[in-house]
Amino acid sequence: MERWRPKPQLKGASLGLTLLLPVLFTVGRSLLGIIRSATRREDDDDDDGSGGHGAVLKDLEFCKRLPKVELHAHLSGSVRDTTLLELMRQSGKGEKELEIMRVEINEKRTLSQCFKIFALIHQLIRTHQQITRITVEVLSDFAADGVRYVELRTTPREDKAYDMTLESYVQAVLKGFEIIEDLGVDIMPRLLLSINRAQSVEKAENTARLAIDYLKRKNKYFAGVDFSGNPYAGDFQRFKQIFLRLRKHGVPCAIHCAEIKGHDEVDAILEFGPERLGHAVVLTAKN
Repeated sequence: MERWRPKPQLKGASLGLTLLLPVLFTVGRSLLGIIRSATRREDDDDDDGSGGHGAVLKDLEFCKRLPKVELHAHLSGSVRDTTLLELMRQSGKGEKELEIMRVEINEKRTLSQCFKIFALIHQLIRTHQQITRITVEVLSDFAADGVRYVELRTTPREDKAYDMTLESYVQAVLKGFEIIEDLGVDIMPRLLLSINRAQSVEKAENTARLAIDYLKRKNKYFAGVDFSGNPYAGDFQRFKQIFLRLRKHGVPCAIHCAEIKGHDEVDAILEFGPERLGHAVVLTAKN
């Protein structure tokens, strides 16, 4: 869930608005077409003898066809279950680990279990080819669900074993964007580079420099920087100077905030005033 905090005076907010205007126009036009189509079929569908079940299915179909904007999607958190299980088998994971993974995929999970799965995903997806593959799959799945504009966020990472740098990681993701565009898939993808709460300030600074560079290059896919990760690990105050520098350069910022109760950093985040808040589900009356 995203909560908007518009900042018209900031270059970043103006950039975001500029990006979204054509999207909103496209979504609105598609929506009108779907509503007209559904209205034309209404008389034929009224008496289908399904006892109401058919109506529910039609509602679900209608909702799926609705054009949507997805503003809070994590690349690693959107990987297909089947792809994860396939990569686990290829990596030599045992049947017991596979069964645990199946359970954790299909059952309700605690916040800690979610981040446990993220750690496993990062162990499985390490090559440039794998990163591009999951990017293509994720964007294809969003498009199939009627999403017309999506912002994917991911934390660039290095892996010497696979000659991966922060830059090459991002390029692997963007290659997936380009493949989707070349295939003519009806979706407009944008990228947020994530700074993880649990990482060092030095690594966060490297990601920030990369983000500023992509903004200067005027890369059409780049949308801003995200601050996320396990809310029990790390604190916004430790990275505040980095985000102030990003703001100085006009980089839009989205920050995960108030995901858990009693988080002392909430006031500092609200005082900073990011262009967008992520989650913000346990704000107090004071906030």
